[in-house]
Amino acid sequence: MFTHANILTRRFGACSVSVKIALFRSYCICFYGMELWKSYSMSAINRLRSCYVKCMKLFFNCPKYHSVTNMLFELELPSFDTLIWNSKARFKRKVKNCCNGIISQLNLVLWCRLIRILPFCVFFLFFLLLTVYICLCVCECFLCNFVLFVFAMGRVA
Repeated sequence: MFTHANILTRRFGACSVSVKIALFRSYCICFYGMELWKSYSMSAINRLRSCYVKCMKLFFNCPKYHSVTNMLFELELPSFDTLIWNSKARFKRKVKNCCNGIISQLNLVLWCRLIRILPFCVFFLFFLLLTVYICLCVCECFLCNFVLFVFAMGRVA
């Protein structure tokens, strides 16, 4: 990535911002197979994220301590986390809509695993809502506040 950014900076450093954005999108944002990066450690992903930001600052002549969020907003470029999320979402959508029989069976197996967990979650949610409803009907404020507090703590965790 640094190689691409250095080449682009050297050859196209004097171009307008719109041309630089198009070049950066073409040469520095293309991460093929990003949706399959599950086996990489977080430190490797963080180093690549840092590399992405440094290359962007180098290519667009931004100061070292310039806000990354502000820079991304001004240039209308996606953040590294957005690139990863979009790549994974696109991959999941393609697998879900695939007509291949083998991939459809794999997708079905994954959904069956989710469905095995789902009844427990639905039962727990039903029990929790029933408890809150009973508390509201009986008007025992202490118990109702306690149940609402436990529900809120469960949502935070």
